[in-house]
Amino acid sequence: MEQICELPTDSDSFGLIHSDFEDENMYMDNGWLVAFDFDECQYKWFIYDIAAILRESTWRLPACRRIDDPCSVRFLETFMNGYDRANKLDPFWLEQLPLFLRLRESVVYIYFLGKVDLSGMSEEHRKAIRIMRRRIENEVPLPDFKYMR
Repeated sequence: MEQICELPTDSDSFGLIHSDFEDENMYMDNGWLVAFDFDECQYKWFIYDIAAILRESTWRLPACRRIDDPCSVRFLETFMNGYDRANKLDPFWLEQLPLFLRLRESVVYIYFLGKVDLSGMSEEHRKAIRIMRRRIENEVPLPDFKYMR
């Protein structure tokens, strides 16, 4: 958190974000992606929103279990091509992606501990939560991810 809090908060990199943009919080309408469920909106770095989306894609898509899998790389490249139409991030921020992925992992873990009945979860989900905990406690970095423009 100390490292994150030292990052710039200029208008090109910091502002109002959705913070929970995932498949359950969007739908397609005549070719347009429509987002909803804005209860977690907050002022934060734009790269955090990208980290949240990438982390969610690796959680939900069986072919994208790791951040550096070809599926994840393809997902992020496609996403960033669309993202760049609305907002261009300095390459510096993409270098911060692993840091923000770790932050998102911690946020998701805390959410599960506080809001979800773990006893009602499948063994696969409980195992995933145990893995998250070990990675967080042992400060295991998520795989290094380099997005090339």
